[in-house]
Parts: sequence; C-alpha cells; structure tokens
Amino acid sequence: MAINLSPALLVGVPVAPLIGAIVAGLFGKQVGRAGAHRITILGVAIAFFISAYVLYAVVAEGRASTRRSTNGWCSAARARQAA
Repeated sequence: MAINLSPALLVGVPVAPLIGAIVAGLFGKQVGRAGAHRITILGVAIAFFISAYVLYAVVAEGRASTRRSTNGWCSAARARQAA
C-alpha cells in the first residue's frame, strides 16, 4: 500500500529557498555578507534534501506524490457562471 507524501513537505521545496532569500534580502545588513550567504545556502540545502527524500520515496518506495485535485478552482468558477 502506497502512503501519500505530506503536502506540507512538498511545499517546503520551493519555500525554503524563498525564505532564505527574503531573510537575506531584508536583513542582509544586520547578518552581514557571510551570514546572508549562509542563510541562502541553507535554504537551498534544505530544499535539496527534501527533494532527495521525495525522489527516494517515489522511486524506491513507490509512494504516490499526492492525490489532490488541482482543478477545484476551475469547477467553482464554472458553477458561478452557470448561476
């Protein structure tokens, strides 16, 4: 039986570097140049390790990524137009 991966885990892949870039951009003067580099590299490293885990889970363990509908907003828009 395949266990679904957590959507929160999958969101961590793009969000980790984004948070690192925001922190480095907004607080770059406070943390310094080396600190900004460390923060952004840490964000990319976190995204890499999450991606590697997801790849392992899908390929080696046969887990499904998610089973969520991606067109829910589309059907809601159609329902409003029909009314």
